[in-house]
Amino acid sequence: MQCMYIKLVNDENLIAMVEDIGSDWVDLRSIDMTNPVQVVSTVHASNGNNVVETFTMEQWVKFVQHPTVRIPVRSILTMMSVDEKTKKHYDDFLIKLNEKADTYPDMPDNVSIEEYNELMKTTSEDEDYDNYSNNDPTRYYH
Repeated sequence: MQCMYIKLVNDENLIAMVEDIGSDWVDLRSIDMTNPVQVVSTVHASNGNNVVETFTMEQWVKFVQHPTVRIPVRSILTMMSVDEKTKKHYDDFLIKLNEKADTYPDMPDNVSIEEYNELMKTTSEDEDYDNYSNNDPTRYYH
């Protein structure tokens, strides 16, 4: 399997493991991607004349048991191997994702482990509920 960058025709950017199919992939009907991750680009304007572009990774397909997804080749604009640095970031992301799933099975995907731990330090809804008068419904959390 090869770690590939996949640009879809809908402008999504993915990194996934793909069987070694060479340059003949355009002649196939579909390809199977394992552990597809979406790469999201954000451009930040900083003070002065600098512009910084950051990239984040997110699970592309959530809530599934099997990490392999079949997509039609007609949905792919281009596909190429990634460099070693990108492959390492991808591998690290998958490791952290698996650790998160094992340690925090009910944690939302868009919350980092650090944010989740901070949220868990706050008082619970039940404690807050007990501290407020029943006459003020605007003070309840729901």
